[in-house]
Amino acid sequence: MLVALSDVPDGVRDVLRRRLARLPEGTVSVLRLAAVAGRESPVDVLVRAADADEDGVLDALDAGVISGLLDEPGPGLVRFVHALVRDTLVADLSRLRAARMHTRIAAALEGTDDIAALAHHHARAVSPKAVGYCVRAAELAEVRYAHDVAVCLLGDAVATSTGPDEHVELLGRLLRAQIRAGAIAAARETRREAVEYAESLGRDDLMIAAFTAWMEPTPWGTVDRPVVDRLRRLLDRELTPSVRSRLLTAYANELIGEDDPTVPEAAQEALDLATDPRLRALEILAGVQGDADLAQELVEIGTQHDLPVYRVTGRLNLAVAAANDPMTVRRLTAEVLELARTTGCPRRSPSPR
Repeated sequence: MLVALSDVPDGVRDVLRRRLARLPEGTVSVLRLAAVAGRESPVDVLVRAADADEDGVLDALDAGVISGLLDEPGPGLVRFVHALVRDTLVADLSRLRAARMHTRIAAALEGTDDIAALAHHHARAVSPKAVGYCVRAAELAEVRYAHDVAVCLLGDAVATSTGPDEHVELLGRLLRAQIRAGAIAAARETRREAVEYAESLGRDDLMIAAFTAWMEPTPWGTVDRPVVDRLRRLLDRELTPSVRSRLLTAYANELIGEDDPTVPEAAQEALDLATDPRLRALEILAGVQGDADLAQELVEIGTQHDLPVYRVTGRLNLAVAAANDPMTVRRLTAEVLELARTTGCPRRSPSPR
């Protein structure tokens, strides 16, 4: 990421620039390339990405080590001794030149398994490959429950997306990652962006996709009346049962807590039409308190479909049902805390508002 010159303290910047000025321009060019590549870089990637030949690159890196700007943390690796060195080198680059360097680094990384680095460099090069790599890297992050990392990657994917269908689909992915990362306000803004974008195109199908990108109970905050109006309009259309069920769920979730008789009606119709196991899980949430069988079903749905919030909630309710068995309660509580820690779930059962 490019940094502003002001991010580097003036005194440090001036000292570093004087040291860089004593080096040959070719050496500084290679060091700038290394700075764009990251705090630490494989030498072979820099060799493939540089304009200079291999000996020229190695000479430049040797000069960086000798001058105290780089060190060698391991075989075939170079690393800037301090982030400020890297920041100073990057700060003077124009966006155009930095983008060209990202392009060369991404090309040098092709064929490696460093998907995160490929995503980073393709995104900053505004490459046609950026979306694919960013989505792949985000999926790998989500497997590790690193949802904050997935949010950054999917933000890059959205920024480099092209067609309307891809743009809305990526906004839906971003929304899901934001909620899992606990960034509810940001997720609500992402949903608003997707809905308004679809509306500007006159694409009800994309608006439906935006509204149904997330189906789990979420504390959205205050009721958004324009959202309710749009959902009502969409529900007046001819829809397939599965799409209608998901829109009804979105409608009921938006209005939960309001004294509106259409909410229980919409929720019941959604459940009657539902085939999605997540909607069955929503039905269970309504009556799970103290019911061990329903709690166990919730755990099984959460496990089968990798829905951590339901795995946590099911175990919490199994603990409630086992109130007279202290050993079981302690075991289930320990499992809940471990699940919450490893998956990033809030350490409480989900609330619809």
